Amino acid sequence: MFKRWLRRIHLSLAILMVFFLVNLSISGALLVFGKEIQNQVQPTHWLVSPNITRLPLSELVTLIEANSASRIKHIQLAPQKDKAWQFQLDNGQNISVDLFNGNILHDYAKKDNFYGFVMAWHRWLLWRDESEERPLMLVLKIWLLEFGTLNIAFIRAVFSV
Repeated sequence: MFKRWLRRIHLSLAILMVFFLVNLSISGALLVFGKEIQNQVQPTHWLVSPNITRLPLSELVTLIEANSASRIKHIQLAPQKDKAWQFQLDNGQNISVDLFNGNILHDYAKKDNFYGFVMAWHRWLLWRDESEERPLMLVLKIWLLEFGTLNIAFIRAVFSV
């Protein structure tokens, strides 16, 4: 009886945990190739046609700050010549810029693109709220409450208590 009870608990916990582990695995694998997938899905936002000369970084910074009326907080430079550079402004706005002519290719919020969505999904699984609760722990608590109720009902039915 005790062995059967332990097996049921083990099976139930395994079934519950597989949801989160599969989600973490899939989102993690997508993050590895997220930028490449994003470039294939929306090439006009992330890819540029390489030119012989590119604008100096100082000129790009001046151009972007003049057009957006915000200061640049972070710059992500792509090592490949056919990739646009990403700029994050201090107002939270993100832009993708052609490094050869300074044109803004895409103005987006972090979670509006494929990579940002997958990153938010992946981090949500391990996220903690203000009360230090995690989604995984919340689901476990709900499951344990349900299991406890079912377990008490099962014991009452079997032993006619």
